Amino acid sequence: MEVLKKLELTEKGYGLPLQLWIQAYKNNLTVKELPVSMIYKDKDRTFGNYLDDPKKRLDYYQKIIDSEVKKMLNILAVGPHPDDVELGMGGSVLKFTETGHKVTIVDLTDGEPTPHGDPETRKKESVKSSRILGIEERITLDFPNRYLQDEIEARQELAEVIRKIQPDILFAPYWIDVHPDHVAASKICDAARFYGKLSKTEMQGRPFYVKKIYYYIASHLKLNLKPSFIMDISKVMEMKVETIKSYESQFGPSPEGHQLFEWVLNSNRYWGNLIGTEFAEPFISKEEVGIKDIEALL
Repeated sequence: MEVLKKLELTEKGYGLPLQLWIQAYKNNLTVKELPVSMIYKDKDRTFGNYLDDPKKRLDYYQKIIDSEVKKMLNILAVGPHPDDVELGMGGSVLKFTETGHKVTIVDLTDGEPTPHGDPETRKKESVKSSRILGIEERITLDFPNRYLQDEIEARQELAEVIRKIQPDILFAPYWIDVHPDHVAASKICDAARFYGKLSKTEMQGRPFYVKKIYYYIASHLKLNLKPSFIMDISKVMEMKVETIKSYESQFGPSPEGHQLFEWVLNSNRYWGNLIGTEFAEPFISKEEVGIKDIEALL
C-alpha cells in the first residue's frame, strides 16, 4: 500500500509522534523511525508491549493513518479569473490546506486582457499566490476573459476536470453578480457538476457526481446576503492579504488603497463580527446544510 512506503521502521526503533507519520503521508514525504539510541540513553528501551514487534507496530500505524486519511477532503474551487478564489474564499483555502485537505483551483480564464496585466504576468502572480495558499494544483482553462459563456464546451471541459479530480466538495462563485463572467462561471459550475455524472458520452473520465456545492462571495454588487454558514479566518487573514497582494497587476504595489481590497477587508471584518470573530468568509448553499454532531455548532 502507498502509506507503507512512507513508514520506514528500524528493528530497534522508537515511534515518533503519530502526527508526524500522518503529516508525512499528507505531504508525500517519507519518515524513518529513529533508533532508540538516538533518543534515549537507555539503548534497550522499548514500547513495553506488543508494539515492540516492528510488523505489529507498522500495522498499528497503518490503521491510525488510514483513519486519518479518510478524514482528508478533496476540494475543488472554481473562479472565473485568477484572484477571484483568493478574494472570495482565500482564507478558507488556507485553513483547508493547513489541516491537510487537498485543494485544487480551476481558473476558467487567464483574466486577460486587463489595463495593467498580461498573460505571462498573471500566470506568475497566480503561481505566487498558489504557493502561499499551499495548493497542489492550479488549472487555467482557455476560455475568454470578459466573454465567458455558459456553453456546452465550457461545461464539458470543467466536467472532465471534475471527473479526473473527483472532489468531495465544489466551491463556485455566487450566482448573482454584475460581472457577466461571474454569473456565467456559476452556471458553468452547476452544469459541469451535473455533466460529470453522465455516461455514454465522449467526455474523458469515469462518471462522477460531486456531493456538495457551495458558493463563495466575490461579487461586484453590494448585497445583503444570508449565508448558509460563515468560516472564521481570523488566524489566516494576514496570509489571505498576502495572496491578494500577489496580484500586483490588478491591485498595484500597495493594494491597501484599492477599492476592492478595502471591500474585502471590511466585508471579512463584518462577517467575522456576526460570529464573534475578527474576520470570516460567508458561503451559501442552495440546499440545506446538515451537521453530524453537536460539536459542529460550537
